[in-house]
Amino acid sequence: MSLLDHPTESFKQIVHDLVSSAGVAETWPLRSVCRTFAVEIKSDVLSRRTREVFCNRSDKNVLRHCLATYLLNRLEQPFGANPNFLAKGTAIVDWLAQTLTLPPQTCAEKLCRGLLDVLILDEIIDAFWCESHIHSVLCGSMCRLWVRAGSALISSLATNSWLPLPPKNMY
Repeated sequence: MSLLDHPTESFKQIVHDLVSSAGVAETWPLRSVCRTFAVEIKSDVLSRRTREVFCNRSDKNVLRHCLATYLLNRLEQPFGANPNFLAKGTAIVDWLAQTLTLPPQTCAEKLCRGLLDVLILDEIIDAFWCESHIHSVLCGSMCRLWVRAGSALISSLATNSWLPLPPKNMY
């Protein structure tokens, strides 16, 4: 019986254990083995891992290339991310969906990509994982960047000349 003949749940657990034991940076190149490995490794790293996994520079480099997807997944399942930062992101997604009459998932994807245009990786990671009681000033300023990214997105997508401003409670 080959590895791919196992039930999906078993295969997911095998990949999860592989990433846990070998590490993100060492496992990431194994995506070239086959499409199934690629999908499962990417899913495990970007959807089911906490911040502790991204402890060294090479692990963060993997994250750098997929940060928009990682942020999008954290909006759905926080896994230790700063709740204030995520709450602001979710509020902006809801506001964008209502303002642009687009599906929330589309707005979330575009917002997460837009956030990468206004920040560098380390700033996002610091705000994303900061302890709210320790770095409240940093988190507050980073939360305002969700608003900047959302405003930039609405400017690029709006077809009329009148653009609504985000509500004051989002700043």
